[in-house]
Amino acid sequence: MFNTLNNIYALSIIQNDQTPEAILKLSAIMRYVTEDADAATVPLQKEMDYLQNYISLQQLHSNDKLTIQFTITGEAGNDIIAPLLLINFIENAFKYGVSNHLRCFINIDIDITDSQLTLKVRNSVMIKTIEQSTATGTDNTLRRLQLQYAKKHNLTIDEKDNLYTVFLQLDLA
Repeated sequence: MFNTLNNIYALSIIQNDQTPEAILKLSAIMRYVTEDADAATVPLQKEMDYLQNYISLQQLHSNDKLTIQFTITGEAGNDIIAPLLLINFIENAFKYGVSNHLRCFINIDIDITDSQLTLKVRNSVMIKTIEQSTATGTDNTLRRLQLQYAKKHNLTIDEKDNLYTVFLQLDLA
């Protein structure tokens, strides 16, 4: 959050036209995290909006070395999801897949079909993952998946040839 505030501050100094939109996105993120994320479940559309706002803000401080591709296909409809369940995988892509000096990429695809969500995150690996630093967030997400979506999810995480891939299928019914 502090990095985002610093980026918005920098935008305001140069009087960038994106400043008001960035403030609104940060406000929406903060509202979601403080007001909605305490619930056991939230509307899937709110979770998708949160992810879109997070990625948009990350794009503000990325340079031309990073290519970000983000797509959502399908409709959230009346589906619900445990809040903040997907963000760990996306945060890790930005944390470990971005370089200011080398070409890098992050591809995030979400498909929603018949109360099933499929998340695929692929990113270049710029910083070797340090087991201790990534284990906590990922372990917490794995525990949440086991508790809230036992026998209703399939998760595969793979790191090979400087490519990190997360594939999650989640039954929302």
